[in-house]
Amino acid sequence: MRLNRFLATAGLGSRRACEELIRAGRIVVNGETAVFPGPEVEPGKDRVTCDGETLRFPRRWIYLAMHKPAGYVTTHGDPQHRQTVDDLLGRWRGKVFAVGRLDRDSEGLLLFTNNGELSNRLLHPRYRQERTYLVWVRPHPTRRSSGGSKPGSASVRENGAVRAGCVFWGRRETRRGLESPCVKGSTGRSAASSPP
Repeated sequence: MRLNRFLATAGLGSRRACEELIRAGRIVVNGETAVFPGPEVEPGKDRVTCDGETLRFPRRWIYLAMHKPAGYVTTHGDPQHRQTVDDLLGRWRGKVFAVGRLDRDSEGLLLFTNNGELSNRLLHPRYRQERTYLVWVRPHPTRRSSGGSKPGSASVRENGAVRAGCVFWGRRETRRGLESPCVKGSTGRSAASSPP
């Protein structure tokens, strides 16, 4: 198994984040500092450490769904000392990581897991996972302010909700529909803000 995949599966983050750990010289395999891209490793046989802490392949997968309230940052550590989603995880803190993220002022579904492979399949553009967002904005948008309601675009409902599909293909997000009628300082609420 590739080292970055092992590290992601052990819960250290995305494969890309794990590659940075290898490049930084923080990963040791069987007593030798790994050099990017690192050696192939066999779970249960090879000893892998990060900053001196032995990493183990998870015995079981953990999957959590959380309704993230507004005011929390989706990160494990914030240099500005704001509240983070880790503060909400209780006994699961440090055992799982977020799959995707929501802005600080947004609220909605956020998935957590220790399964790096699942996280990679949900987030990497190669797998073409489509996401749909349901957002409430103030003031209420009109069909005119949202560019009209065309098939495949944003649809404005009477209660002010806006439904917009987003497709994440390639490095940039390709938006279908809503072209940001949000007013500065408004709060977005998402029914499915994190994949899937």
